[in-house]
Amino acid sequence: MSGVVFAINYPLQNGYRREARSGHSQDTKWAGKITLMLVDRATETEGAVRDKRSDVGMDPEDKAAQRAMWDGWWYDRFEIPHAVPSGARRLRLEMGGEMFGAVLLDQLAPKTCQAFWEILPYSGNVIHCAWFGHAAFYLDRVPLVDVLGYELENRFERLAPGDMIWDPYIEEITIAYGRNAAVNFPTTIYTKDGRQHPNQVCIFGRIVENLDGFAVMCKRLRYEGTKPMRTSRAE
Repeated sequence: MSGVVFAINYPLQNGYRREARSGHSQDTKWAGKITLMLVDRATETEGAVRDKRSDVGMDPEDKAAQRAMWDGWWYDRFEIPHAVPSGARRLRLEMGGEMFGAVLLDQLAPKTCQAFWEILPYSGNVIHCAWFGHAAFYLDRVPLVDVLGYELENRFERLAPGDMIWDPYIEEITIAYGRNAAVNFPTTIYTKDGRQHPNQVCIFGRIVENLDGFAVMCKRLRYEGTKPMRTSRAE
């Protein structure tokens, strides 16, 4: 099959025009007029592309079906529900004489949640992040790579307050406590065997109790240094 696309030449400043054709553009000397052409382009892979699109053949008047499709593509795939699932496995975090409650997001990162659950209780020193913004991490390497490898479930770059993340490339558990938190390395990170860090991490848990207290404690880390923190099952 073949598809028809438009190639439009339009003027720019300083006597130049820009040609836009099938996603390619370049500047050429202005010829003094605007042209509009129809370009016949072969689309041998059109059938394969159509097979992957869930909106092909959808009734344009069926708004409910369209809404369900976009909810599935956007909210269900790229958004983490705010509500805590009933029956979610719960964690207890203890640092600086205070206690914080968290849950595992098994429905989003089942392998990571199970691997972390198996090593609990886990104790280590927590330090404030230097590059991730409002977040703190276990300074000690967390031994999950042997079980999970470098697979990243529920992978994200931006973090929300309370998010607990696993980064297999540097073997760290990090917890965000404020809105200004994101994966933000100052340079490209590589593993010992040459794997390049994708600048994304796995969000596998969330602090849901005493998050404000956790934020205060994390801010103190900036001035008081590392503090020991114990994470255990809240059963």
